[in-house]
Amino acid sequence: MMENSETDTGIKIDDVIIVCDDSDSSSNEIDEEINPMDTGSGTDNCNYSMSSDDDSVSVDEQKDDLDDEQLFSKITELESKLKLNKYDYNTHLEYVQLLGRRKHLYNEMCGAMESMNQMYPLTETLWMKWTSDSIKQTPINREYIKSLFIRGIKEYINPSLWLEYCQFSISDMDGTDGLQYVRNIYESALSIVGTHLIKGRLIWDSYREFEIFILRSLQPRAGNISSLNEITKEKEQYQIIDDIYKRQLKIPLLGMEMTLLEYKIFKSPIKVNDEIMKKYNYSFDLINNYFNFEKNLN
Repeated sequence: MMENSETDTGIKIDDVIIVCDDSDSSSNEIDEEINPMDTGSGTDNCNYSMSSDDDSVSVDEQKDDLDDEQLFSKITELESKLKLNKYDYNTHLEYVQLLGRRKHLYNEMCGAMESMNQMYPLTETLWMKWTSDSIKQTPINREYIKSLFIRGIKEYINPSLWLEYCQFSISDMDGTDGLQYVRNIYESALSIVGTHLIKGRLIWDSYREFEIFILRSLQPRAGNISSLNEITKEKEQYQIIDDIYKRQLKIPLLGMEMTLLEYKIFKSPIKVNDEIMKKYNYSFDLINNYFNFEKNLN
């Protein structure tokens, strides 16, 4: 994070906190039970487990049952195997995972990731590990981290990596074009993974929380009176958030009933437009139909 930096709107970068991350940033995997059918539609309730499609065991969640001597012995063994066969995927995977267990082997882990990535695309879990470990380095190499995010999102449809990229970009919200820079990355994320049934909502929610923070920063403090220009900016920002809600509610996403509830609170006391409700109900029915098909297949 840049210290004491501000945008042209007067917002302190270090104060921006987006509450959307449901788990530890080292793996950022979503593994929770979600009931998307709680709005009284008359359809059978369905539980859908949201879990990563990546490696069955996260890099940071593996049991570290090796002492340093055993670890380095194993690493040496794997290095020898890779010299004999650089196309051995499982050996590459085990190699980078072992290196990732020790912070002081960060540079070696990066080299192992690069070597593996020359042979194969990396999974979402590995990209998350690589970027999160790089963010923890001191001093932080921001350009290098951005290059990792860009490489990772090009290899797979990676909603969790996109989310991390969006949130990382907030600390770059510096200067005249900083706010638009962050918005452009969020919009790019929405165009790629915003319709992801299971994880797309996380991008929308993060984007909305970011814009809500901007709105709050424009509102006057207690006892102060806003100028006409400040009132205009506040209204424009309110409309930006309103538009994000409307766009999201048209898309079939798990958890969309919670988005509708939040939107009603945001709009209160104004009633949600009938046209928006019509599009919401259509998308919600699509999710019902999807789960009914899944149930019949089973």
